[in-house]
Amino acid sequence: MRAELGNTGSKSTIHKHLKRLTEGGANAPVEVLLSEELQQLVSHVAARLKKETHATLVERESRFKKSLDEQAACAVALSEQNDTLQAQIARANNDIAELTQYVTDITAARDTALRECDRYEQRLASMTQEIQLLTTHNQSLEDKHVDARAALELDRGFSGTC
Repeated sequence: MRAELGNTGSKSTIHKHLKRLTEGGANAPVEVLLSEELQQLVSHVAARLKKETHATLVERESRFKKSLDEQAACAVALSEQNDTLQAQIARANNDIAELTQYVTDITAARDTALRECDRYEQRLASMTQEIQLLTTHNQSLEDKHVDARAALELDRGFSGTC
């Protein structure tokens, strides 16, 4: 650019010229000396290109909208499924809490029953020991009774012979 300006100009001047060229180039019509037939051909190709690109753009936009609709429907379905699963999880957690309480209650009842069973076993052992003592005492009394009866009969036998 500096060479075009004759190797003169500051950066701001060069920038100003570049800006003017780029702005002017986009808006200014290009004067081309073409034959009428070529101008019609270029115009026809440009119109056809515009039409085809518009059709492609419309078709892609339609597919994109359809894809968005499908994704939205999928999101709704997933949200509903998530809600269902959350409800199931809540019910399962409730069931777990109830079962945990039930297990706690059953364990407490079992522990109480085991303690009561231990008391009954101790009582039974005590009673069995008492029964054995009483049986031994009864046997001793019966033995004494038999001995006393035998002694009495023996004493009668001696008293009757004398």
